[in-house]
Amino acid sequence: MIPKNTVVYDLEIRNNIDKVNIGWGDHDKMGVSSLVSFDYRDDRFHLYGEDNLHSFIQRLVEPKTFIVTFNGIGFDDKVLKHYQPRDTSPNSVTPFKLAYPTQETTAHHVDILALIVKATGKRAKLDDVLRETLGPDSVKSGSGAFAPQMWQEGRIGELFDYNLVDTLRTKELLEFIDREDYCMVYGRKVLIQLPWDNANDEAVSYEEKPS
Repeated sequence: MIPKNTVVYDLEIRNNIDKVNIGWGDHDKMGVSSLVSFDYRDDRFHLYGEDNLHSFIQRLVEPKTFIVTFNGIGFDDKVLKHYQPRDTSPNSVTPFKLAYPTQETTAHHVDILALIVKATGKRAKLDDVLRETLGPDSVKSGSGAFAPQMWQEGRIGELFDYNLVDTLRTKELLEFIDREDYCMVYGRKVLIQLPWDNANDEAVSYEEKPS
């Protein structure tokens, strides 16, 4: 069962990746146009822009919070970390440490793509995993590559609608894995162990499970 202290999220960026001014490694220049989360604590979706992004960050750093994404360690976290509060005083300790340097996943951050890579040695697209695991009707529409264009053209409602569907699909995939202990990738069943398996909400360990 998914613990109540679990947050699923996905974000979209505001600036185009043109590979000239901004490349895929320039996370500090991408900006956040929209972020949608689903919080199991209050059982609802939450929408964030740059004006209230700080409240989402504060939610993530609360004790015993599980963060669930698809490629969040490799991308979303690296964009989001540039919005962390910065205290330059000598004794300051920033609690916001979401970005990890490898594709390994930790119990604090459950990156479904990282778990797939760890099990198969291959990357996979969310659409492909959804299609194979949940069926063709589960595939999201559109591409996140168009999010900056939506933002720049003022199509904010359309942008948040796309972002919400991304988060919803990640949530549905997580719930399938939580029930069945696997997902389908490249035509094969890939066993996935979630960090809260065989544990209750209060007894969850935040150490990495041995492979």
